[in-house]
Amino acid sequence: MDMRYFALMALLVLGVPSQLDAGPEPAREFEFVYSAQLTEIPQDAKTLKLWAPLGKSTAHQEVLTRTITTDAPYEIRNDLDYDNEIFYLTLKGPLPKTLNLKITYQVQTFRTKLVLSDRSNRLPQNQSWDLHLKPNRLVVMDETVRSMARQATTGKVGFAAKARGIYDFV
Repeated sequence: MDMRYFALMALLVLGVPSQLDAGPEPAREFEFVYSAQLTEIPQDAKTLKLWAPLGKSTAHQEVLTRTITTDAPYEIRNDLDYDNEIFYLTLKGPLPKTLNLKITYQVQTFRTKLVLSDRSNRLPQNQSWDLHLKPNRLVVMDETVRSMARQATTGKVGFAAKARGIYDFV
């Protein structure tokens, strides 16, 4: 099981801070580069489909620029359930031997103090927490994940200590 999924699900199982205090710290800028190279693509394959979620501006960050570089034509699709953009490409045979993808972001983040409060204020009006807290085919939330979360947070008091326990465990 990919540990990133464990960390996400553990935070959801244990509780997530939902509202931020009004005391912002200075904004910071970062460059994030995600790159992938698909190699040894089977030459007898008829179709290759590739997708990746794309970062977006939120109350906590602003995507200043996003550059997508790839060897093939692609499209940006919208996921209506989660209100996210998705990089998507489909290639029909004959397929290339390799395929390169690079997504570069310039992001400005806005740091604030975390305060635990009612979760309902963080979601867009057309969404509910039920959508984010139920298992789906991409994110496993089962007894194994819950057990690992309990193990990582044993003896930890408070959200920050539990989050650090999960972070260190992963």
